[in-house]
Order: sequence, then C-alpha cells, then structure tokens
Amino acid sequence: MQFHEWLDAKPGRAAQTARHFKVSEAAVNQWRTNGVPVGRMKAIRSYTRNKVTLEEMVPDAKEEGATGSCRVTKPADQSLSVVTGAAQC
Repeated sequence: MQFHEWLDAKPGRAAQTARHFKVSEAAVNQWRTNGVPVGRMKAIRSYTRNKVTLEEMVPDAKEEGATGSCRVTKPADQSLSVVTGAAQC
C-alpha cells in the first residue's frame, strides 16, 4: 500500500501521523506528495504496522515501464533524500 493510500484510508490519519512524529500536518502532506523522507521510512513502516513497506516508499527504478532513475543523495546538511531528474521518485 502506498503511503498516500494509507493516509486516505481513514479520516484523520494525516493529523494523527503529524502528532505522532511531532511535525505539522503540512509536513505529512508534503510526504504524501513528495515521498517520505529517507530518514523517516523505517519509522513510517513501523507506525503503519507494515501496511506501507520500504519497497513501496522507494520505487525500484528498474521496474518495467519506469522512467528516469532514482538515487539516494546526502546533501551538505547530512540528511538523506531520494531524488530524480526533475521530480521526486
């Protein structure tokens, strides 16, 4: 199940998730749109009780029909992020 699908499956999940991770609901909605930050992926997997898996949060660029490529980068601020050419993976 994709993270956005898990959030949409039950009203109030974005707000609950924001409270749990001590972030704003806007931040959780950014995760919905841009993908879960790499540093939060294992915690999201645990929080969703494995309903959202790591494989679903990091798409395999080699999947049939996939375009572009994904890579994990470590910017100067030392946080990890998943990026691709013009859009998030």
